[in-house]
Amino acid sequence: MVREIELSIIIINYKTQTLIEKCTESILQYMSGSILFEIIIVDNNSQDESIPWLKRYSEQHPEIKVIFSDQNNGFAKGNNIGARAAMGRVLLFLNSDTYLIDTSVIEAYKWLCLQNDSFGCGCRLLNDDKTAGISYGKFPSIRIVALEMLTNKFNRFRGVVPQSEGIYPIDFPCGAFFMIKQELFQKFNGFDENFFMYYEETDLAKRAWKSGYKIWYHGKTRVVHIGGGSSFDTNHRRSYPMMVMANRSWKKFIAKHYNGFNVIMMFLLLTSYYFIWLTGSILLRKNKLTNFYYNELKAAYEGWRLN
Repeated sequence: MVREIELSIIIINYKTQTLIEKCTESILQYMSGSILFEIIIVDNNSQDESIPWLKRYSEQHPEIKVIFSDQNNGFAKGNNIGARAAMGRVLLFLNSDTYLIDTSVIEAYKWLCLQNDSFGCGCRLLNDDKTAGISYGKFPSIRIVALEMLTNKFNRFRGVVPQSEGIYPIDFPCGAFFMIKQELFQKFNGFDENFFMYYEETDLAKRAWKSGYKIWYHGKTRVVHIGGGSSFDTNHRRSYPMMVMANRSWKKFIAKHYNGFNVIMMFLLLTSYYFIWLTGSILLRKNKLTNFYYNELKAAYEGWRLN
């Protein structure tokens, strides 16, 4: 009797050979012999040394399937392509810049299978030095963003660093690790492909919550998230095109789940906030801060401009 695949791990690769090699090797190291799993790697037309490595590596490991795309599909569409090929009861969308350090992913899988009203879960994401990193976030409403700005705790991605290893409901997990029941992922038609990159997991979680399903933080499951991947420049800062893309995706999220008034108010809120900080850094002659807030203001305007 052939056993059914229990967990399908879907990873997008775009010119991240070193990262995805460490990621897949850690999966094979800590999960082999436990549950029946598969790794599905969707290559978004990397056109670099990733291609021969993926071909060679998948031939050596039957658990790994590679789907080569002839274009860069982005995060949402790429993951949907991987999900369509998946056979597992549960899907795990995992970034290539993550790696496992123990067998705790299996705990999350077994726990999620027992939750009848749950859509999916995130985990405790660690930085490369094993300190706690951003693991989940809050939906970016006007109220939340304005409150953060007033209390000087503004975070563009509403990221939360967990203070415990418990299990509790959250708005949405960091997209680096999002475990979802296969049947529910299909029910919601997967990720919205209008989001090329950023906010696709936020949108999916918002739709799930609206329909009465819960999203959880599973703090007993630990995965290292290096962060950045192909989004950062050579100075380990988020590149300007990625900043613009993040703002555009944020705008799409607000327009989809709220209304046009909220889009206008968020645009005014963000640009005013960055303008105030830019002015202050200029007056104080803080050159690094001036450059930072200038780029933030410019990216916000370009991503949110009302045309």
